Amino acid sequence: MTEDPAHSAGKLVPREDYRAAYDPLAGFESICSRARQRRNIAFLTTHAPRRILEVGCGAMILATLDGAERLSFDVWTIVEPEPDFQAAARQATAGDARFRVVPGYLEAVLTDLLTSQPQGYDAVLLSGLLHETAAPDVLLAAAVQALTPGGHLLASVPNARSFHRLLAVEAGLIPAPATLSPRDRALGHPVVFDADGLRTLVAAAGLTGLTLDGYLFKPFTHAQMELLLQAEGPALRDCLVDGLIALGKQFPDHAAEICVTGRKPA
Repeated sequence: MTEDPAHSAGKLVPREDYRAAYDPLAGFESICSRARQRRNIAFLTTHAPRRILEVGCGAMILATLDGAERLSFDVWTIVEPEPDFQAAARQATAGDARFRVVPGYLEAVLTDLLTSQPQGYDAVLLSGLLHETAAPDVLLAAAVQALTPGGHLLASVPNARSFHRLLAVEAGLIPAPATLSPRDRALGHPVVFDADGLRTLVAAAGLTGLTLDGYLFKPFTHAQMELLLQAEGPALRDCLVDGLIALGKQFPDHAAEICVTGRKPA
């Protein structure tokens, strides 16, 4: 029996409810999306893969951003369950036969991917996904299965030990850094990872040479950060955003978002 490609057992909210609650181009989330995609471009630039698998593209299409035009590759497959994001990816990559957009969740379409790309992919991006499923080990295992031996994977998530969460604990607003926020609950997030938890999960999937990186610093909540940045003009706002991204690299343990990269043994 073939699994419905629009369904993932690990999702705690229906796809339609998630899409209604999440806009990656609105408010401070657009800054998070920008920082996340910059880190993804850096990962692809470093490893120069010929075959790329991007799991979940969102609305800020990676292939259209600064730096992507310098990437040299043969195949770029995008797996995306949300129809709006699928359409955006197809429109952005129309006319380039190297791209393929596959509807559905990775776990459900993996057999199709490996049938069309039996040698696997040199790089897999799990960008901002593992915290959104109650079965992150299953999603990660599928990603590793899609990875060719010697290939590299990037997995990024929000950080439980982000400075803004530590501040909330000290202020008595939440009992522990990994406490689920109202936003987490609305989006069906079952967990907030810290660096140790993310490293442990990726190591258990069999990847080696793990490296931790932070790529955005956020001292306050999304809503508070947006108010602060709105008070500035566009030029200063851009400078501040660049500064927050740079601070995330300097203080990865307390960055708002973190990533682990690793290699599948040859």
